[in-house]
Amino acid sequence: HFLFGVATRFNGVFRGLVQEVIRDFRAAQSPIQFHPNMTCVAIHVRRDDRAIPDMDMIEWCKNHTIMDKNGQMKPFGHWIDGTKLNSGQWMNMGCNKRLPFGAVTLEHFLNASRVLL
Repeated sequence: HFLFGVATRFNGVFRGLVQEVIRDFRAAQSPIQFHPNMTCVAIHVRRDDRAIPDMDMIEWCKNHTIMDKNGQMKPFGHWIDGTKLNSGQWMNMGCNKRLPFGAVTLEHFLNASRVLL
C-alpha cells in the first residue's frame, strides 16, 4: 500500500483477513453475499480513465515506448488526437510500468494480492 509516496505494509492479522476473503472469493461458484456482520474488503480497479477504448493497452504501450541511449523508457509517437505523445500522457496510461493501468484486471489484482500476503 502506498500512502503519500511511502510504502507501508498491513499487519499480519489484516493480511490474513484479506487472504481469507480472496480465497473465499476464488472458491465461490457465485459472488459472495456480504451481510452487515461481515468485514468487507473493497478492491477498486481503475481502468476506464486509464485506457483507450477498444485498445489493447499492453500492445499500445509497447508501440508507443522506446528506449533512449541510457536505457530509459520514453514515450514515442502520437496521442489519440494526433498530437505528439508527451511524457504526462504516456505515464498516465501506465506505459512506464510493467503492466499498463488500463490492462489491469481483477484477476491481476487477486494474483498480486495472494503473492503479497
